[in-house]
Amino acid sequence: MTPREDRFDHEHRNDVATMLLDRRGDQRLGLRTRDQDWTWDEVLGESAARATLACALRDENFSTAPFHVGVLLDNVPDFVFWLGAAALAGATVVGLNPTRGTDGLAADIRHADCQLIVTDARGMSRLKDLDHGLDSSRFQLIDDPGYRRRIEACWAEPAAMPGVDSRTLFLLLFTSGTTGISKAVRCSQGRLARIAHTATEKFGHHRDDVDYCCMPLFHGNALMALWAPALANGAAVCLTPKFTAAGFLPDVRYFGATFFTYVGKALGYLMATPEQPDDADNTLVRGFGTEASPADQTEFRRRFDAELYEGYGSSEGGAVAVGDPAAPAGALGRPAHPDVAIVDPASLKRCPAAVLDARGRVLNPDEAIGEIVDQRGARDFEGYYRNDAADAERVRNGWYWSGDLGYVDTAGFLYFAGRRGDWIRVDGENTSALNIEHVVRRHPEVITAAVYAVPDPRSGDQVMAAIEVADPETFDVEKFVAFLVVQDDLGAKGIPRLIRVSADLPATGSNKVLKRDLQSQRWHTQEPVYRWAGRGRPEYRRLTDGDRHALDAEFAEHGRKHLSNRDTGPNRDTGPNRDAGSDWDETTDVLVVGSGAGGVTGAYTAAREGLEVILVEATEKFGGTTAYSGGGGMWFPCNPVLLRAGTDDSIDDALEYYTAVVGDRTPRELQETYVRSGAPLVEYLESDEQIKFTLLPWPDYFGKAPKARADGMRHIAAKPLKVAVAPDLRDLIRGPLDTDRLGQAAPEGYFVGGRALIARFLSATRKLEHTSARLNTALTELIVEDGAVVGAVVETDGHRSRIRARRGVLLAAGGFERNDEMRARYGVPGRSRDTMGPWGNRGLAHLAAMAAGADVDLMDQAWWSPGLTHPDGTSAFALWFTGGIFVDDDGRRFVNESAAYDRLGRDVLAAMADGRVTLPYWMIYDDINSGADGTGGIPPVKATNVSMVEPQKYVAAGLWRSADTLEELAEEIGVPPQNLVETVTRFNDFVRRGVDDDFGRGDEPYDRAFSGGATPLHAIEHGPFHAAAFGVSDLGTKGGLRTDTAARVLDTADNVIPGLYAAGNTMAAPSGTAYPGGGIPIGTSMVFSHLAVLDMTTRGGLQSRLPRPMISRQAKG
Repeated sequence: MTPREDRFDHEHRNDVATMLLDRRGDQRLGLRTRDQDWTWDEVLGESAARATLACALRDENFSTAPFHVGVLLDNVPDFVFWLGAAALAGATVVGLNPTRGTDGLAADIRHADCQLIVTDARGMSRLKDLDHGLDSSRFQLIDDPGYRRRIEACWAEPAAMPGVDSRTLFLLLFTSGTTGISKAVRCSQGRLARIAHTATEKFGHHRDDVDYCCMPLFHGNALMALWAPALANGAAVCLTPKFTAAGFLPDVRYFGATFFTYVGKALGYLMATPEQPDDADNTLVRGFGTEASPADQTEFRRRFDAELYEGYGSSEGGAVAVGDPAAPAGALGRPAHPDVAIVDPASLKRCPAAVLDARGRVLNPDEAIGEIVDQRGARDFEGYYRNDAADAERVRNGWYWSGDLGYVDTAGFLYFAGRRGDWIRVDGENTSALNIEHVVRRHPEVITAAVYAVPDPRSGDQVMAAIEVADPETFDVEKFVAFLVVQDDLGAKGIPRLIRVSADLPATGSNKVLKRDLQSQRWHTQEPVYRWAGRGRPEYRRLTDGDRHALDAEFAEHGRKHLSNRDTGPNRDTGPNRDAGSDWDETTDVLVVGSGAGGVTGAYTAAREGLEVILVEATEKFGGTTAYSGGGGMWFPCNPVLLRAGTDDSIDDALEYYTAVVGDRTPRELQETYVRSGAPLVEYLESDEQIKFTLLPWPDYFGKAPKARADGMRHIAAKPLKVAVAPDLRDLIRGPLDTDRLGQAAPEGYFVGGRALIARFLSATRKLEHTSARLNTALTELIVEDGAVVGAVVETDGHRSRIRARRGVLLAAGGFERNDEMRARYGVPGRSRDTMGPWGNRGLAHLAAMAAGADVDLMDQAWWSPGLTHPDGTSAFALWFTGGIFVDDDGRRFVNESAAYDRLGRDVLAAMADGRVTLPYWMIYDDINSGADGTGGIPPVKATNVSMVEPQKYVAAGLWRSADTLEELAEEIGVPPQNLVETVTRFNDFVRRGVDDDFGRGDEPYDRAFSGGATPLHAIEHGPFHAAAFGVSDLGTKGGLRTDTAARVLDTADNVIPGLYAAGNTMAAPSGTAYPGGGIPIGTSMVFSHLAVLDMTTRGGLQSRLPRPMISRQAKG
């Protein structure tokens, strides 16, 4: 290499534009096809010209729209040039998949906000009549005669546009969508640059490489694993328009390729070609890819004498594994860092190590296999474009959830075990689809394979395999089955019950098998399908049309008819304007979305009123935020429980209090409906012996408001229920918080608080007819016909189904507190990791309803609280402070520390908005008052909700500070020492006099609720002195869908959307920006869910068989 070329060696750069500009003057080969070569300097020039053209077109046509350039091309030079153009211009390339159907292509273009499309005449013929919203001026056809003239007219000195840096969005990469709907992954210039440098170090890329690009450039495999490292190192990129197995080795030899990338199916095709004696006579050194079977990897290395690096990764996230030469066959390597973990999604605990037998089979799969999670968080995940729900699914509890299964063996090696939707439950045991695929692909005639779950006629799932062979009609299934039976690492549960034989399995443009299409078609296909129907030795029979109908009939015989219906595929239009006709997978009267207090109340009411009801819960456990509530109370004035206890309250007094606190922020009729409807609801529920309540006195939160109750006689809770009464619900109901957050076992004695409420409702509901409650089933869309909601699309483990709801859909799915994108969009302060809501509260119901035309309100609001900050970085709802004061950035008090938590939280937020407080703020206390039990150094917090861990962890994290003097403590926490001393001195004077002149601490009944009526003022005067860090937490968002008094959802013109109802945190809270008393969130959710279902009973001519005082009296005094 000459000295001049030294400057073109690999250097770390922070953005793609700089990486490309580093190629200025580089005369080494940069790009090659079978027709033409370009030096890297020429590649830069071609890119710069297109950047100039793109900027001119933007200024002319779409100056205020997103600078998104869709590219619909095979692997041709212009694709590479437009990548460079986007890097220099600050534009975003949207790779469009040419294998997508026409509707899918149009949807991708619209979803990604493409403003300019680069394609050719063939691509244009597919796009010209589609509904993509672009006119002819937005298309650049690379084979148009005038195209080259336009490029030459834009020739300019290469430079990056002002403002282009590492944060500039560079790519929108549509996911493969093999097991679900495609999503557009964001990738900035900085992220791609980091990937290029990491790949260089990991796989030994260098300047003399010749990189053969046979995977499509619209996919992350080619861009991240080949093009970006080649650009970083100045290596040659060699293009072939499309991958073909027959053309692979001739291309490698022609180009002198040393490196290539692949995916599993492509490698399978390659290994299916006839072996030749001189296959190893080639220049290949190494290849990188994913999802190739171990057998294909081994055979490739032997046959072509080149190394393969089988990796793991996705367009969304970063590396989770690092290579290790000692890794066994099939292992990815070792976890990339200590925070890469295998986690049980239900318990949030790390899974124990997998125990492997001699063949590498996992002997303890139920406990060892879990989801691959990065507990550092989503450092490498930049989100999906315009898909809040998908973002929230990826980032939960502050962790990045890969969506993939894996396990770590006892030696510490990490293994990939398939996609989350690939886990098959057979006869009560978990079976890995990926492991079965590896075995199936070993058969010499199998080119590629997909294994997936399909419903069993009686219960659970059964294994189905789809295999691709050269000739399905001559393929010997009996010999294939005989091969499977003798494979030691398959196991009896892994032998497929159904085998589909194909000459061409459906695949994505990146050569991944479209498993979701196969799964939806099941046995309803014209291709040969064989079934093993009996027991004992597997014997298969090819299904006839009559056999298929008979199989469907088996489902009806066992009450599972809805599971046999053939899905018409995931790409059908299920949007709000679709004329859905009668194409339903299932029909019910009422569909309830969510399983918190509102959801279970609605489902119970529907079943008791004689309606068929299906309840769907997006997560793995029932209960929602309600199940986390330690009290689980309801603010229901004058209800039968309180009347039996002798209350002298009146509904009019309660209404006067409630409306005085809430004001006119929400409609008066909604406020009155809530206050008046709680008592009749309790009367309705208590008529069922399964549902019992008990007194739980809790003072109103605004003690100085008119008609406030100091005695707490407006508040009740569910009576505790012995776990022995419903033992199966112990692990099916969410919570308590320490179970979900700290991995503690669920209590064995009693369901208490919110868990008791959920347990009682579930126990009562399942004793009624025509009810179904389903976990892991998320709402994705509402289906609208003629302006009315008639059903919904739900998704379970990647399976989408359409449920018709004859009477209505009730959305009681909680808030959107776990969705950081929505929080930012609507101005909700704080972070999702600090909320007390469960991970499923991502706003899916909100988004679906808004897509159907629903109006929203209070979207910037939440139920606030102070949050004790824990060593994992989260700040969790805390109350019951037995001492201490809070200080701002100047060391001054700024709140009543004993106020009701929402009032206190709002005061903290106001101080933050004024610039007086930054996070963390600090609780100051002394050694006498520290600890709820007087333990030195521990903050005086009696109800942490999430238990404190070992004190030394807080100290090590800098969250708890101590000093002998207040002046020294002030230095520790960064506040002015004199101010802190003055603040504590002033507060101590209030303590001695028993009156807080500054903030009125102790002036209201709630302030003294935790001290038995005694003063909450305690002096800070005995060193050492301490400080504990606090943040802001919330109990969930309270903004949502606008409704009327029957919980019917309103559109933006104040018209009712027929068939759509909302309650709880999915509706806009009637309490507005206030929190009048304990039990308001749960009580409101229950009332309006109940009212919603009672309204549904009048739809379709069915009248309720029970008294309905809540509708008739809701607006009366």
